[in-house]
Amino acid sequence: AGGSLMIPTPALMCVRGIFALVHLGIIGYMLRMPPTQFTLSYKAELGTHLKTETFEIVGLQRMYTFFTIWTYAAQMIYFALAALSSAALVFDREDLVTARMLYAAHLLFETGAGCGFVVTVVVTFVIWPEKVR
Repeated sequence: AGGSLMIPTPALMCVRGIFALVHLGIIGYMLRMPPTQFTLSYKAELGTHLKTETFEIVGLQRMYTFFTIWTYAAQMIYFALAALSSAALVFDREDLVTARMLYAAHLLFETGAGCGFVVTVVVTFVIWPEKVR
């Protein structure tokens, strides 16, 4: 676990570690962004009694507000676990990698990759075209 037949294990460890750091940097950047104001508007013609409301999202609130950040977090943890398992092979310390860690890495990869695809499709083909109009 943690190696490849096509790529040398030290190179794979470095690439996975770099990807984990890039994802960590993206999340850190998003958490440090200035507050974002959102306005929720409800259609009165539909008979709603809800009022228009404006609120700000800042700091750690972003972590649990946006699905994109959840996806980056899942990918970051996957790449960190994958880099750790590759490092265990490189430094001959495979005892550090448990079966649960490998299982978690597998689940995080499947979840992060699938959600990353969904986020990309929604942003590219739904949100941006709507904003351009």
